[in-house]
Amino acid sequence: MNKEQEKQQKISESEEYPIFDRLLRIKQRLMVLKKHEKMAPQDILVLQEEFEDTIIELIQIRGGVLFKENHVNNRTDDELHKVCQLISLCFMTIGKWHESPAIFCQVIAIKNCFYQLEQIGIYDEHTLQPYGRKLQQLESLLTEDEQNCALPPPILELVRYNYAVCKRIYDKLLSLIRDMSPTLIPIRSKLLEIRGELIKVAFQRHYDEEDIIPIQEELLKIDNVRGRTGIFLKNDAEQDMLPFLGQGTLVDMLEKNFDACHDLLNVDNQPIVESIRQRLIDIRSDLEGIEMTSKWSLRQTDLFTYQLQLHDVAHMLYKKDEFEGEEGRSMLSNLLAACYNIILNLLGDGPSVAESLLPIYHQLNTLRDCLKRLLSLHCKLTDDEKMLYALKLRSIDIKRENGSFHDEDGLIPEGTTRCIHTNYGRGYLLDYTGQSKCVFALEECYRLIQELSKLDDEDDGDDDSSTSSTRSDSNSDSSSSYGQDEVETQE
Repeated sequence: MNKEQEKQQKISESEEYPIFDRLLRIKQRLMVLKKHEKMAPQDILVLQEEFEDTIIELIQIRGGVLFKENHVNNRTDDELHKVCQLISLCFMTIGKWHESPAIFCQVIAIKNCFYQLEQIGIYDEHTLQPYGRKLQQLESLLTEDEQNCALPPPILELVRYNYAVCKRIYDKLLSLIRDMSPTLIPIRSKLLEIRGELIKVAFQRHYDEEDIIPIQEELLKIDNVRGRTGIFLKNDAEQDMLPFLGQGTLVDMLEKNFDACHDLLNVDNQPIVESIRQRLIDIRSDLEGIEMTSKWSLRQTDLFTYQLQLHDVAHMLYKKDEFEGEEGRSMLSNLLAACYNIILNLLGDGPSVAESLLPIYHQLNTLRDCLKRLLSLHCKLTDDEKMLYALKLRSIDIKRENGSFHDEDGLIPEGTTRCIHTNYGRGYLLDYTGQSKCVFALEECYRLIQELSKLDDEDDGDDDSSTSSTRSDSNSDSSSSYGQDEVETQE
């Protein structure tokens, strides 16, 4: 940022201070709300309306446009995005996954992943493929809400802007690797594999030089394939060069892997880098713990704390006046990308179920998984076990009235339905309250118990037939033995 830009930013920050202050107060109220044991949709909507009014005032201050071309973010933008993320996570927590406000935090998570990929520069089409699919899904939801005027224009503009930034970076990343000769792809695959090995080492609490030297040797082998001009060759003959298309990308990937090795070897000499590395290790450990054990009980608002921590690290990493030198960035960017990916997975894995129905949904899922496992192992249920399962399902089933589950207050949870249009012009409704998911899981549990009971009957039938068969074989053996004795006697 040049001096003129810095001057303009200071002027805009002073003009926008009342907006900044109001955003801080909205954020604090959202932070309190997310601690409530049960969120009321109305409370979130009230704060969303206040947030909408704040954006309208900010647009007026900025001359009718929220984000101009080549806009440089200031602290007001920072708080604006934090508030929108929190509202987005609140929507997801109460089960409204498929509404435009709820997808904002996913857009931000993807954007953060892309920023790190830009810094790392080591990826391929397979790396980008899941992001591309996710962006298509989000685009269809945004377009539908835009057409149906389901979202206030100021908030839609904020979500649209961040989606556009995301899409622009995605297209740029894809264009950088699209033009690569097929003969160079094996080298790129090897460099991606090495990057994975470096990330594993970087996430170790303690590592030795011996963990990195073998990786450096692999990189040197690849580097030795290059000639004096730096071009990758088929063999030692300088004339026999590999195609030029993609050579620059490969060289960049190779050098960035070397940089990451260098960062890891010199981390002891950089206490700031090592402290950030340990902090990212802690964050990743917590997120993996959630992913492995607590995914079903996760409230999406719980992820906000981790997002803030990662945001602080990224902010420090790419502000030259706050981060000493360039060393360490390559390694830390890899670690940041890994953490952001876990957050994106957690945001994308949750069920579209209203928060008040989540306890029922999780109970039914646990029961269903248990019954499926018993069926796959051909286990026989005792009468007592059958009774326990039946009572548990009955205790859940009685929460239904007229086919719909009710929450603890006896109310049908609020939710949305979304019409999905097919290529043939027809449409069908998707239920995002979670009613259909809960009913389906309950019916499947009943079906599994019936199948387990049939197994018991079949086993009993097999036992009876095998017993009678054994008796018959025994009689047959004794009669044949008697006949044989009789013949021998006659002889």
